[in-house]
Amino acid sequence: RDVVDISFFEEDPFDLDALARERGVTAVVDAGLAPGLSNLVAGHLLEE
Repeated sequence: RDVVDISFFEEDPFDLDALARERGVTAVVDAGLAPGLSNLVAGHLLEE
């Protein structure tokens, strides 16, 4: 199940890459809200 986490993530988020790929999910951690998640949403809307 895909997940977006906007809270602070102390560990290196890239350490989760292999696990996420193995499980076939997308994990966006330590995204922040603004800037961060707001930029991802804006980019997605521009692509549509």
